[in-house]
Amino acid sequence: MFSGLFDSICKRVEEIEIPLKEMTIVFDRGMDSTDNIKQVLDKMHVVGALPSSICKDLYQIPLPDYEEEWENGKKNKVKAHLIKGTWYEKEFLLGMGKTVAFTDKEEFTTKEIVEMYDSRNMIEDDMKWLKDKLLIPIKPVYARKGKDKISCVSLCNGALLYNYLLHLIDDQELTIQMLSSNLEKIRMGLVNNRKGEKSAEFVVEEMNKETAEIFAKLQLGKYIPS
Repeated sequence: MFSGLFDSICKRVEEIEIPLKEMTIVFDRGMDSTDNIKQVLDKMHVVGALPSSICKDLYQIPLPDYEEEWENGKKNKVKAHLIKGTWYEKEFLLGMGKTVAFTDKEEFTTKEIVEMYDSRNMIEDDMKWLKDKLLIPIKPVYARKGKDKISCVSLCNGALLYNYLLHLIDDQELTIQMLSSNLEKIRMGLVNNRKGEKSAEFVVEEMNKETAEIFAKLQLGKYIPS
């Protein structure tokens, strides 16, 4: 299943002329088999997590040796320690709550590796949040039957739309939920203007600082009817 899905994704990406070697796929647990990783490495880079059974020595590293520390998007404290090496299958040992992430791209910093792997949880949260949201009131073309297929297409389109807006805004602290909340605060009204030539004009209601910055960065003002 993974092989066919991955080949389809690669084909679509190549059709829109995006270099595959500049992309990195993040493996969730259960999908990072040796065969799957080998298939991806032929075309892309990878970030994933090693099972504790093949790197038991790494779990013995004490927390004081974790020299990097920061807060993620959910304000949780993250500690990290970077080690370069190769690991093979060994006997099972409980991981004590730690996660060993791996990548083939040596130029990634420790924080980039951890945040990229942790981002898969953010995607799952975004999908759960988007499940009951009406963003694009158009039924997917060529998908008249099959609720699961239609739901999947709608969720992906919604995630792409919001992430494109986040890309334009370029604020690392902003989430899809926060963006949606601020967009809902933008209100426009029709105001009577007796002094001017026009009897009425559209105006945007006063916004807070965060909403105003989003309004400006997305250049929403040019869409106000003149």
